[in-house]
Order: sequence, then structure tokens, then C-alpha cells
Amino acid sequence: WSQRGAHERMIMVCLGAYLTQTLLPFLFSFSEGGFLEWFSLPGSFNSFIFKPWTLISYAFFHASLSHLFWNMVMLYFGGQFFLNLFSSQRFYNVFFLGLIVGGLIFLLSYTVFPVFSGNGSNLVGASAGVTAIFIFICAYMPYQEVRVFFFNVKLWQLGVFFILTDLIQIPNGNAGGHLAHIGGGLLGF
Repeated sequence: WSQRGAHERMIMVCLGAYLTQTLLPFLFSFSEGGFLEWFSLPGSFNSFIFKPWTLISYAFFHASLSHLFWNMVMLYFGGQFFLNLFSSQRFYNVFFLGLIVGGLIFLLSYTVFPVFSGNGSNLVGASAGVTAIFIFICAYMPYQEVRVFFFNVKLWQLGVFFILTDLIQIPNGNAGGHLAHIGGGLLGF
């Protein structure tokens, strides 16, 4: 633990939470949904006021193994860039503030906008914090080139691509997740 970077520590915590979320219901014979209900961010302000810890805890639990995998891949590579330039303390600040802003955007959107009301949606996943880290790096060194498969692209192009993809996908499902990504991205920017 002590020899790992901040991004690797966050990955280990998320892996531990995912194992807990997967094994605990199996070992103690209660439903996974019931367990996750205590840690996921509810889409209703009335539910949130009775579970304020969910503004942070939602980030450490994931909907599926692939959800966890892609978040951790992005966190690892974004964290590598970030920690080459900034301290672990700044990493934690951006990550957790991204989670909070992403969670608040989700909560506010589901509470205020009628199109989302009655959806009964809950938010899980570290995507808002991961997006905050990634967009922070994209904004800090926008002209840095990285290789994506066979092409070199600039970081600002990747950042724009990810945010536009989230904006476009809001009506197609998982609107809460995409709104949280956008909130994290705004904080990162």
C-alpha cells in the first residue's frame, strides 16, 4: 500500500469494494441490490437527506465488472499523467471534488428536471472522479499527444470526444451516469 501511487490506491479501494459488494450478499444471504442500496447515490433528494454518506460512497461500488474495469483503466492512465505533474494530495482533491460535483449534478438533475423524475435511479461508479482527473489533465496540457490504437491525438481532442459522447448519450440510457461524468468533467476543467 505504502509503495503505490494515489491512483493505484484508489484502484485497490474500488476493487475491494467491488469484491465486498459481490461476495457479501452471497455469504450472508441477502440481496445484492439491498446491500448496494445503502451505498449508491439515490436520484431523489428526499432519499438523499437520510443517506448523506452516499455522496462519496457511490463512487466505490460499480454496476458490473466491465463498469469497474473501464473506470479503473481510465483512472490508471489518467492518474499516471496526473501524478507525473502534481502531488498525491492534489490528485485526491480533484478526484473527490469531481465525485462530489458529479454526484450533485446527478442529484440536482433528477430532483429538478421533470424528465428524470420518477425514474427511481441510483448512481454508482467512480466515473465522475475519473472524468475529473482526465479532463484536468486534458485542460492542463491540451497539446500533449498520446497514441490511441494507431493514431496520435492531442489530449484536448480526447477530452472533447468524451464530453460530447456523454452529452449525446444522455437520452439513450444511463442519463444519471452521463450527467455525473459531465459534472466531474466541469470540475476537472
